[in-house]
Amino acid sequence: MWVATAWNIDWPSKSSLAVIRQQEEVCRLLDRFQSVGLNAVLLQVRSFSDAIYPSTEPWSRSLGVRAGDSPSPPWDPLSFWIREAHVRGLELHAWFNPLRADAGREPVAETHVARRHPDLVVQYGTALWLDPGFDRTIDYVLKEMEFLLQRYDVDGLHLDDYFYPYPKKSADGSLLRFPDDRSYREYTEAGGVLPRGEWRRSRTDRLVMLMRARIRRIRPEIRFGIAPFGLPCRRDLPQMRGLDPCTELFTDAAGWCERSWCDYLSPQLYWRVQAQQRGFRELLSFWSERESERVRMWPGLFTARVNSDPEQWPADEIVQQIQLTRELLQVPGHTHFSARSFLRDELADVLRQTVYRQPAAVPIRFGLEPTELREPSISLHGTQIRVQAPGPRPRMWVLQTRGTATNWNLQIFPGRHNVLPLATGVAEVAVSGLDERSRQGPVARLRLPQHQDFSGNSN
Repeated sequence: MWVATAWNIDWPSKSSLAVIRQQEEVCRLLDRFQSVGLNAVLLQVRSFSDAIYPSTEPWSRSLGVRAGDSPSPPWDPLSFWIREAHVRGLELHAWFNPLRADAGREPVAETHVARRHPDLVVQYGTALWLDPGFDRTIDYVLKEMEFLLQRYDVDGLHLDDYFYPYPKKSADGSLLRFPDDRSYREYTEAGGVLPRGEWRRSRTDRLVMLMRARIRRIRPEIRFGIAPFGLPCRRDLPQMRGLDPCTELFTDAAGWCERSWCDYLSPQLYWRVQAQQRGFRELLSFWSERESERVRMWPGLFTARVNSDPEQWPADEIVQQIQLTRELLQVPGHTHFSARSFLRDELADVLRQTVYRQPAAVPIRFGLEPTELREPSISLHGTQIRVQAPGPRPRMWVLQTRGTATNWNLQIFPGRHNVLPLATGVAEVAVSGLDERSRQGPVARLRLPQHQDFSGNSN
């Protein structure tokens, strides 16, 4: 689930909320995610060269503070989100916008990059952007990313589709050029020969490549994910019409997959299954062919379209899209945009009754060492299973149960629980732990002495 903080899209619901109300909203959202059956949260922590955590950059205006002012009373929203997500058995990934500097709506704070490092910032339309044409810009972004990873127990770092800005037009209808003459001149004067478009693409390549390398050095266990624009480059799918990421956004997400520069990709497939020009199935088919053991493909779904203007989608549209991911992907998965849509009971109920009847743990990342978890000790106590971890405590417990002639039923509980509830009709139980990297430990099994009814009778 993407949780957007920019412009108060998802959280906090408005910038004027008191801190206690912001915290209540965090818990309400996470409770809903857990009850529906989601397993990871992608929280926007840095949207416009600002932050929702104490940082060298200014505090986000979305929290209700003026640019640069700290919250009152003081608190650390990111730490709160991480703690509350982990208590519920959910992963928390830090969603990081590397190059957006400011939306241009209000004056920036004294600590903002546009004031501290004005040589790195350019204006495109009314907005401010960090120019990735300079090596020192990329160094600045990496330093901010390192600051976050060294201080917070996040389970992943996530980038969305904002690298170079989406093309804009001026008042007279002409296309605005991104103002990177200074950085391109610096490149050519140093002997560079690439045309500007190829050079820009090489700059986003460099940012992604170095970010992956830095993550592997600092926090090798976490996931690095990217959510690019959903259409592939024209060279890869010539019949597809629309914006070309390679020549207009200067990003090559398919190339990042080929080089294994990320752990997962969530292309934003914001079209309907039956769309005439660009259909979800056709795009998913393209991206599924780029999936590998090293790079998983978990597409982004436009869940916010369900029952919302201007184009309303039925909840069944999202159900169909999830079913397609399970048909076409090696390791199925998907990401919802955004959290606000899940506050509606109708959508949550439809998912629970169809594609989310059972929960799913987050898949293990490729290339990790074996877990240190040991087989738990389990025993039956009335209508519950008591569990003990003889070694390290797991992040989550996986409880599998079945009757005498039924399939296994799966449930996931936070690792802090010492007792797990049993439903009626259980004949066999299997319990295992999942560590902080989603690695599963040894399984403990228990056959109940009789087919338990738990109503006071036995079969």
